[in-house]
Amino acid sequence: MFSVVDMYDTLTSAQPDQPAWTPEAASEELRVQGGRQFDPQVVQAFLTLPFWGQPGRTRQSHSGPDRGGLG
Repeated sequence: MFSVVDMYDTLTSAQPDQPAWTPEAASEELRVQGGRQFDPQVVQAFLTLPFWGQPGRTRQSHSGPDRGGLG
């Protein structure tokens, strides 16, 4: 679980060499990596957790502009 959380945090945080991914793009990348790098059940469990401070919204239901995947 910590690896999934760490990857999401890394993707959604600005890095010196690239901007932060949108929550949608980061969530999609986790889905892609489910079954490859991560246990798909762990990814699914993480994606159903509510956004901190935003009751009723999950990483799966979050909507907003999407910049796509890998930059």
